[in-house]
Amino acid sequence: MSEIIIRKAKKSDFDSILKLAKQLWDTEKVFFSNLKDDYFADEQAKSLLLKNILKRKNHFLVAEENNKIIGYIYGYVSRADLYKKKVGYIDQIVVDEEYRRQGICNKLMDSFTKIMKKYGCGYIELNAFKQNLPAVECYKKYGFKEYSVFYMKEL
Repeated sequence: MSEIIIRKAKKSDFDSILKLAKQLWDTEKVFFSNLKDDYFADEQAKSLLLKNILKRKNHFLVAEENNKIIGYIYGYVSRADLYKKKVGYIDQIVVDEEYRRQGICNKLMDSFTKIMKKYGCGYIELNAFKQNLPAVECYKKYGFKEYSVFYMKEL
């Protein structure tokens, strides 16, 4: 494996990020039947993704190997007024299916963690489907602990 570079996402990375976002969506829609089948085919969803890449307050990082985007992490500092210590929030993290289980997720998390520490965060949180065992396993190995449970009722 060549050197993996973690860097800030650029507008020119959009097409590669979109492909990875579709992979992430396809993985997650299996766990919840109310998720749209092809969310990122929608122009509004694509526009929102691009805005998230470009928004200054967001932290959108990509993992790159040989000029190919193979993963990304996107998050931000949560509303500081709610907490004693600031909390960083990971909204999305994905590694290309061909590159999983090679430590790339950890590299992305390491870089995101450093940024959150610079912003004075004392915690980082994320949400995951409990059935997504590979993701949950990765998060637990990285030191995340379950602290809350969400409930939903179908009407």
